[in-house]
Amino acid sequence: MFGDYSIGDLGSIFVMQGFAGLILFSVYVLMALGLAAALVIPSAVIAIIALALAGIGIGNAAPILFAGGGRLEPDAPGRGIAAVTTLGYAGFLAGPPLIGFVAELTGLTAALGLVVLASLVIAASARAAGAADAY
Repeated sequence: MFGDYSIGDLGSIFVMQGFAGLILFSVYVLMALGLAAALVIPSAVIAIIALALAGIGIGNAAPILFAGGGRLEPDAPGRGIAAVTTLGYAGFLAGPPLIGFVAELTGLTAALGLVVLASLVIAASARAAGAADAY
């Protein structure tokens, strides 16, 4: 919400420089906590709030990942962005059927628990997003 003001005042390089890994770690932990809370707390209001927090968390990851992909090869940024986009579409296409298959075997709560686990794995490897800090 206040990011536009910060970038306008300080410049995008200053705001982001050196913090991509920390931001990715934070947003994926927020995603995992929000989804886990929605899964285990039996209140609809709390579940909606928790899912909103999860959405706020995960929504901030895409710009950082695209920036990192574009900066992997400064001479050909399209390749890195294409790779990030390909992985995003692969997850978009493979994720729901995988969750549905696991849900048939174990139940929806356990299947969505895999998404929580995947978010924590990504958070643990967020340090690899150093390419987004290059420049």
